[in-house]
Amino acid sequence: MPEKSNSITLSLGLSNFRLAAELLYLSSDDSYSSADRINVGDLIEIDRTLYAHWALYIGDGNVIHLVGEDDQDIPDTEYAIVKEARLVDVAANSYVRVNNKEVPAKERKLTPFDSETTVANAKQFVGCRVEYNMLTRNCEHYLTEWKYGKAWSDQATVAMNAIKTLKKDSSSAGHAFLVNGLNTLLNSPGAINTPSSPLFPRSPSVSISSTSSTGSQTEPNN
Repeated sequence: MPEKSNSITLSLGLSNFRLAAELLYLSSDDSYSSADRINVGDLIEIDRTLYAHWALYIGDGNVIHLVGEDDQDIPDTEYAIVKEARLVDVAANSYVRVNNKEVPAKERKLTPFDSETTVANAKQFVGCRVEYNMLTRNCEHYLTEWKYGKAWSDQATVAMNAIKTLKKDSSSAGHAFLVNGLNTLLNSPGAINTPSSPLFPRSPSVSISSTSSTGSQTEPNN
């Protein structure tokens, strides 16, 4: 039987990491706490070990998230595509949890939109290309903006602070540095067969496009 959430995760408004199929199953069982259940408008954190991918739950097992042209978590261009997909397909064999980022939202004095508004905010971008940068406009930025009306990314803040110590003087340089670093780690001999990042391309390696981004939303992806 799946374990119940412990008091620490509950106090932070977080559930335990689980396989996507298990999380969806628990959501259909009223005997489990609300922290173990997924609801429309919830932010889903997907643990890729080296980073977190994010998706917005829209019901019936489906999510909206950002991907590259080849459905990889981290695009090899300066834009991403907003897509609707099944949570179990996006997560693959990575672990997931509901993480509505309630604590950082409270620190920013933000309140969430209702679920209908949150989903509508995301759905208007499905099929569109949007600006992407790991440090300034990644998937976490988009989801927090759709849910709270203000974009932020906690993991990008941590990465930005680390990059500043390496004296990278722009977000573009930092983005390139991070993508190249992830390539090195994910394509190392010990990482090739790990399931932690199933959508990250292992061959060929991620490249940094010289294509410049022009805004948050561009043309639909046909």
